[in-house]
Amino acid sequence: MSGGTAPPAAPALGTPATMKFELGGVLGRGGMGEVRAAWDPLLGREVALKAAAPGDASAARHLAREAEMTARLQHPNIMPVYEAGRDESGRPWYAMRLFPGENLAQAITSARTLEPRLRLVRHVLAAAQAIAYAHSEGVLHRDIKPANILTGTFGETIVADWGLACTPKEAAAAQGPVGTPGYASPEQFAGVGTDARADVYSLGMVLAEVLAGSLPTEPGLPVFQAEVPRELVAVVLHACASSPEDRYPSAAAFSEDVLAWFEGRQVNAHSYSARELFARFVRVWRLPLIVALIGVIAVAAAVAVGVSRTVSQRLRAERSEAQALAARGDERAAVASSLLAQAQAAARDDRPMAAEVLAAGSLARVESPGARGVLAQFSESARLTLLSQAAVPACRDSSLSASGAWLLCSHEASIELLNLDAPSAERHTLAVSANRVFFGGDVPLFNTLEGTTQRWQPPAAPVVIARDQGRGVWMGTSLRANDIGTMRGQTLHLDGSPGVLNFPCEGTAVRASFLDEQGDLYGCANRRIMRSLPEGGYAMVAQLSEGLGIPIAIARWGEDVLVGTLNGELLRLHQGKAADTLRLRQVRIDSINLSGDRAPVVTDAGDIALWNLKNGTLYG
Repeated sequence: MSGGTAPPAAPALGTPATMKFELGGVLGRGGMGEVRAAWDPLLGREVALKAAAPGDASAARHLAREAEMTARLQHPNIMPVYEAGRDESGRPWYAMRLFPGENLAQAITSARTLEPRLRLVRHVLAAAQAIAYAHSEGVLHRDIKPANILTGTFGETIVADWGLACTPKEAAAAQGPVGTPGYASPEQFAGVGTDARADVYSLGMVLAEVLAGSLPTEPGLPVFQAEVPRELVAVVLHACASSPEDRYPSAAAFSEDVLAWFEGRQVNAHSYSARELFARFVRVWRLPLIVALIGVIAVAAAVAVGVSRTVSQRLRAERSEAQALAARGDERAAVASSLLAQAQAAARDDRPMAAEVLAAGSLARVESPGARGVLAQFSESARLTLLSQAAVPACRDSSLSASGAWLLCSHEASIELLNLDAPSAERHTLAVSANRVFFGGDVPLFNTLEGTTQRWQPPAAPVVIARDQGRGVWMGTSLRANDIGTMRGQTLHLDGSPGVLNFPCEGTAVRASFLDEQGDLYGCANRRIMRSLPEGGYAMVAQLSEGLGIPIAIARWGEDVLVGTLNGELLRLHQGKAADTLRLRQVRIDSINLSGDRAPVVTDAGDIALWNLKNGTLYG
């Protein structure tokens, strides 16, 4: 990507003179010049010497400007400039520290598992603190990436290559794209004025690459492993928001959240559950708690002895009763009594399915008020129903239709649609590069006309699919939050004719869609819920707060809208307001289906929870 508009006039760097350094081998070359090892005979040390390409006036201006911007920054994590000048031909150069380590990109490649990559987060923190200092001195970097962060053998961190650095005033007036694809912010790609929050976005992408091990080939964030600390994932999502207004306001705020994670403090970007807060409290106050616990144990020991005697006596009585029943030949009553005891224990342990099965087994043998009480206790709980049995292939990603009749299975280079109701699991295969696929109904994506399968070949792999009344909607994987100006989807009718559907998300990607006879619903990357209007156009249903995350699953229940977010939040919106808010332990909610007053919710871990929409409770 180009460097935007030309920099202001560079300093003169003195008059041409004989260079005192003895030049060594070339360390690197680029379009603007080269970096060579050099020897300083006056101080007896090795240095790195960067010089502009011969005869290139633009390169000379850029290098002189880079030397001046870097030299004004005096920070232990910023590459120091020792000296600058011009050689006998007038070509500008400057000498800097010769750093013997590797860059962060090489360190990430070498770290093949999460544990060594987490040790690299300290380099991201040091780089962020250096960038925060540079911002305080009125300098923006504009090209932060792992290759420009150097790591030393003894824990050093150096932010290098300030060739695109400028002042905030110059950045605000700059025109044209600037930075490195994959790390530059959306506004940098758009070629409009930027500020310090563009550097915050780049720091977030560097942290994302450290946590995931690599960035996707398409613009956007990677999918993080479940073992990655959720607090650091929250930092990445906050720093890499598509809109600058939704990011950290400064590199200092970003570095403070990363430092809080290191020190075991609460991270501002993360929404903590009650369980997480309790675990954190225990870690911080573990020594006082241990002392207090010893005292509690001493007091409880005496109580425990008495309770133990009571429990032992009750168990002996129950065994005696069972033995007496068996001795009288009443085997059915003995078994029923044992099953009832197990059912009551399962009910106390909050295992409703086991409690129901055991209580039903007891009641089938002997009439018992206790067994009927257990069954009544769980009469409203969820029950599994076998829809069909079919052999299914191993899928990279799969999605089941609401009725269980169709399974959509994605592989590396194809998508399979299986009719599970057919005796031999009827299959339709489409050759296409598939990433993540969601399926929202019972009408297949392919027509079987005279025994043939109608083929559907979009220009990119589908990531969102919804349908209603023979109409489908899909988006390609290239439609990410960074693709400003290209937010367009496609409709596919069952006769195979494609159409164009302009999505209403104001320059951000559609992350979820739902279609029925009442109209279309869309969840946007800017956390807005939109609906289509009968007369054309769209209206906003709700604006989710930042802490609730991005909506990635959506459905309609009567007049209410059901939403699942990237952070594992479940919301029921009534007239645009949150009537119910629930949180799952998992990170992401993949889909929300409807079955009367209950909604099966599927998570990215493959778990299914049943949402009772009448009383707002979850099972599973």
